[in-house]
Amino acid sequence: MNRFLYACWFVCALTTPGAFAQNPQTARLKQELAAVKTDISRVLLNLFNNAFYAVAEKKVRLGNDFQPEVSISTRKSHDAVEIRVRDNGNGIPAMVLEKIFQPFFTTKPAGQGTGLGLSLSYDIITKGHGGTLTATTREGEFTEFVVTLPTSVQQPVAMESK
Repeated sequence: MNRFLYACWFVCALTTPGAFAQNPQTARLKQELAAVKTDISRVLLNLFNNAFYAVAEKKVRLGNDFQPEVSISTRKSHDAVEIRVRDNGNGIPAMVLEKIFQPFFTTKPAGQGTGLGLSLSYDIITKGHGGTLTATTREGEFTEFVVTLPTSVQQPVAMESK
């Protein structure tokens, strides 16, 4: 899982000019996680792209006084794997935070976002894999998404088959 996570992170880091990505801090996983890799890659790519977009936008606004950072980390507990994606972008306003997982809701300008990324990601994690997807943010400072996937799920449901 960690190699997979790193590959998704690396692709997004390379495609975002001016963004700085810290090396992932990952926990050693002794077992394979029961997950549909294509679905999890959609979630990770979406979270990474959103994070790099957020820091790139803040960099445009603040210029050289701002050092963009996107970090990821994983942690394994006895019954779950946790993936954290954190950026030091503009954060998400409180009135918007409650809507971010709704279909077709976007904060990006017209033509730059469909409003489906976080909605699909939420469904993939919660309905397809029995996990959770949460966001913590402080407006003007950071956003952190936490994906928690249970290690006990035997057969995750591939979302593309629905």
